[in-house]
Amino acid sequence: MDRPTLAIVTWLWHDPGYRWNHMFRYGAAHVNALAAGVRRHLTLPHEFICITDDAYDIDPSIRIVPIWGDLGEMGGCYRRLKIFDPDTARSIGERIVSIDLDSVVVGNLDPLFDRDEEFIAWCGVRNAAPYCGSLFMFTSGACAEVWEEFDPQTSPGAASRYIGTDQAWIGHALPERPTWGKKDGVLSFKRDFRRSDLPGFAARLKKAGYRDEPKEGDRIVSFHGPVDPSIPSLRARYSWIDEHWNYHS
Repeated sequence: MDRPTLAIVTWLWHDPGYRWNHMFRYGAAHVNALAAGVRRHLTLPHEFICITDDAYDIDPSIRIVPIWGDLGEMGGCYRRLKIFDPDTARSIGERIVSIDLDSVVVGNLDPLFDRDEEFIAWCGVRNAAPYCGSLFMFTSGACAEVWEEFDPQTSPGAASRYIGTDQAWIGHALPERPTWGKKDGVLSFKRDFRRSDLPGFAARLKKAGYRDEPKEGDRIVSFHGPVDPSIPSLRARYSWIDEHWNYHS
């Protein structure tokens, strides 16, 4: 049976209170680089979509969906929860993959997304959260409880044992679902690579198990935290970032 076209979704909205604004700001360059990386490394039928409040300079091949105002007043990433509203989800696609803008695609994505589970997410970044909101996939119309049971007054407290905003609530609402991890090639730059003297990070130079660069079987690297693949000094220091984070198809 043919699989539905994947809706590969990323998010761009401007938040004056974002704590890393003094170091970098997300923009069209992030959207275009991520879309190009997906094109290079995904052979499954797909459409790239940006849910945004600013489409300026975004590649015209990318479908733009205006971001809604729902839950925007809460800050963080709570507004992303509306993608689990069945009507909203179906307007976007039948099978949805959400990828954060600070992700770098380094290998073939087909094995990650050629799966049937109604929901699957990246895990293993923090013990205090069952999933990381940087990467998840679900079937449109499934997992509606994520949206329908969310109460702005009580739900953040109910999920407070987990770190984060939307990812904390998703972990609370969807316990014990399938996950991707390091064995699947989904990696954290912060936790899986050797590094030194980066802002906010302890040095990791010689410990076993850390990578100097992606290896065969690695597929996507998330730059969550106070680093970003667009930072020139980081790209100069790690040539593999410059190789994979670019606009070329």
